[in-house]
Amino acid sequence: MKGAFLTPSARKAAFIALGRLTIRVRLTALAVLIVAVGLVAGSAIVLALVEENLLAGAENAARQRASDTAALVAAGAVSSTVDNRLVQVVDRGGQVLAASPELRGRPPLLSAWPSPGPLVETVTATADGEPGEFLVVAVPTTIPLGASPQTPEEAQPPHPPSSLGASPQTPEEAQPPHPPSSLGASPQTPEEAQPPHPPLDGKPVAVYAASS
Repeated sequence: MKGAFLTPSARKAAFIALGRLTIRVRLTALAVLIVAVGLVAGSAIVLALVEENLLAGAENAARQRASDTAALVAAGAVSSTVDNRLVQVVDRGGQVLAASPELRGRPPLLSAWPSPGPLVETVTATADGEPGEFLVVAVPTTIPLGASPQTPEEAQPPHPPSSLGASPQTPEEAQPPHPPSSLGASPQTPEEAQPPHPPLDGKPVAVYAASS
């Protein structure tokens, strides 16, 4: 029976050992908690950086497509179907003048007008039959006077006239016309001598380019 009881010194040693074990458990748990918090924080930072890089890449791609299409529009070389993906050409009245195939028949991607510089917004739209969030870059430009987006058939160059059946010309007919003589021309007034005024600016439009 005496062996079942601990002596005072043995009890003291047991309490000391238990206290040391409790401190080790606490330190281990604290270390695990610190590592877990560090991993969570690091993962959040990595995810934020990846998302930022993806958004920057999407915006740069949309800006490039908008700028390329705006340059074609300003040169009067765009048809009613835009070759670039997810692009619209819209006038100030909200009418879609040209669009890429996946946006044909769709309303304008943005209601805001890019003035005076580019505009960047995130919108919810439907493209290729699937709704989703898109980052849209809007760039202002102008269509030259007298030019409008053409259909692919209208954009084809005219066929050159055929020379079959043309009658040969006489030497007199083949001569170039004589330049008009300046004899007898009346002197011009200072107003008439002024060069013509430069053409007015073309029709303002906006190019919307989206990236998913």
